[in-house]
Amino acid sequence: MDLGKLQERMLIYSDVTGTEFGAIELHESGMRIKVDGKTLMVPDDYLERITPERELALGKALVKMVVYDVMGMKHELRFILSGVHLATLKKRCRK
Repeated sequence: MDLGKLQERMLIYSDVTGTEFGAIELHESGMRIKVDGKTLMVPDDYLERITPERELALGKALVKMVVYDVMGMKHELRFILSGVHLATLKKRCRK
């Protein structure tokens, strides 16, 4: 599946010490989420919601994201993300 041109890459973390958990690559019509050795292809319409659960130090937030991959499988992800990247993802979600 072609999601279009890569627009931005965001690192996601598993803890506040900055342990890298994976990455979210934003493309023109969706995103590729690389986490736990898996790669999820998520068209924009398949991003159900992104919810900040707790604000953390240094402008970061603990986030819960619910997405469906191109096969229709539901994935609930929890990770730490910078506040700037959270705002970008919330714009993409539009919900």
